[in-house]
Amino acid sequence: MSKVRQSIERHRKQMQKRFTSQPQVERYIYLSTSSGRGGVVERRKISRMAWIVFIYLLLITIVALYFIFESKEAHQYSYELNEKIAFLNKTVSELEGESARKGNALDLVQLQLQESHSMLNRYREELSQYVLLNENFVLQGGAVQRVDDSPTSRAIERELTFARTQLQKVATRVLDIEDQLGLSHSSSVKSASQLTVDDVYAKIDSVQMEIGVREDLAKELPVSFPTEGRITSRYGARVHPITGRPSFHAGYDIANVEGTPIYTPAPGVVSRAGYDNLAGNYLEIRHQHGFTTRYIHLSERLVERGDKVLGGQKIAEMGNTGRSTASHLHYEVHYKGRHVDPRSFLYSSILNLHTFFSYPEVKWRYSQLNEKHQQETTLTRAN
Repeated sequence: MSKVRQSIERHRKQMQKRFTSQPQVERYIYLSTSSGRGGVVERRKISRMAWIVFIYLLLITIVALYFIFESKEAHQYSYELNEKIAFLNKTVSELEGESARKGNALDLVQLQLQESHSMLNRYREELSQYVLLNENFVLQGGAVQRVDDSPTSRAIERELTFARTQLQKVATRVLDIEDQLGLSHSSSVKSASQLTVDDVYAKIDSVQMEIGVREDLAKELPVSFPTEGRITSRYGARVHPITGRPSFHAGYDIANVEGTPIYTPAPGVVSRAGYDNLAGNYLEIRHQHGFTTRYIHLSERLVERGDKVLGGQKIAEMGNTGRSTASHLHYEVHYKGRHVDPRSFLYSSILNLHTFFSYPEVKWRYSQLNEKHQQETTLTRAN
């Protein structure tokens, strides 16, 4: 009897196991009201465990896709950041080099003038005493000739010759500085070997006054970079970066990251400010002596029409508004309503400021400042 019970129990367990292992099936009876036909539809039920596994795998897939996307975004951001850092480093190096070249040129001139003045002070006493007062010696063509052959005279001659040599070195240096400044020399002007101490002193004073006049004049002209960045397009004919057609570029494109500050290179008045579909945010500033500067594709304007601005004042921030391919400043210089090549304005310095004398207003203003400095020098000497 016990064997029969065991057999029945074993059979029951097998049937239960077979039933639980098979997926549950739901049966639905349907009946068509139009035809009167019907049938049975079966639908297998998904177990709870299968749902749990499915949801688990779905979550894992979503998390994996999220991290893959974030990784790509981080890589792209890192790449763009490295590009910007490299671009800024290159820009800073170029600007430092340009600034150093300009500063070194002017510093060198100033140093040469100081050294020349110091050498003149060192040897002026000897030259004045032995050349101007000693009747036993005369200068002919820059050489000293001896009249008295005594030991004292020979010693005086050696001192005179050495002092005269130093004077010629100073005179040559001063004439070279005048050439760098573009100061013209007439054919009647003495050569370095013929200049006296007073002549050289006068030339040094003249050069120093010339530098002062040019420094004052430069403050009134738009002769510096309005922002930091790399030149990506210059003035003249080019292929348009958007249309791909030949076109004329009326300014300079200076590229840098969005938000880079923009400064006005000279004092003036904001004559125009607004937004245009092509130019984006833009500014126009009217300066002295017939010059106007334009600033295009700005991200933000900090001044408005009618505002007075000072030289070096922050007026806007670089952007990518209007028809533009990337963040940059389109910078133009106009003279009496016509655009001119900004190159000479961007790369100007005290040494080549005379190249702007072709503009009548600049030449006239230079004459005014020159006369003013001469009057101040005369009053200083009188006092």
